[in-house]
Amino acid sequence: MSKMKRALILFAVITPLIAFWFCATAFGIYNITEGVRERRLHSKPPVTGYVKNRETTWIFEVGFFDRSKFTIEIKGTGEKVQAITDIYLFNKIPDVVSFYYSGDPSRKVFLFEYEQDPLWTGLLYVVGANIMPFFLLAQMKMRRHLWDGGQGLLHK
Repeated sequence: MSKMKRALILFAVITPLIAFWFCATAFGIYNITEGVRERRLHSKPPVTGYVKNRETTWIFEVGFFDRSKFTIEIKGTGEKVQAITDIYLFNKIPDVVSFYYSGDPSRKVFLFEYEQDPLWTGLLYVVGANIMPFFLLAQMKMRRHLWDGGQGLLHK
């Protein structure tokens, strides 16, 4: 195989992997920051609210996704906040929900009884994306070993 052909194959394999690594790391960092923001609110007591409106919407988070958007009225104050969740929770969330409230009605709230913690999702993406190159290098080394006639990795 010529050097040019080998370089083109390597480029065709490495470029999507670098793009995947970049996207997974960016998505992971976004989720980690969301998770840290939610963890800061845990020092405040949970607030109860009533779901006044349910609708589906398109949200951009490393791609466009169909999401459930809830308008919630806070019990006692009458302030309205929004929660955006995965689409499968559209009919599963009851009319009365609990959440931690920062005091800012413009920020979305996290329905901790129903949603997955974004901190763990973010850590999974970042760790997975950064471990992947080591597995690929090990696989390349094993393939090179097999192509060299199986002389053994330790005998070189």
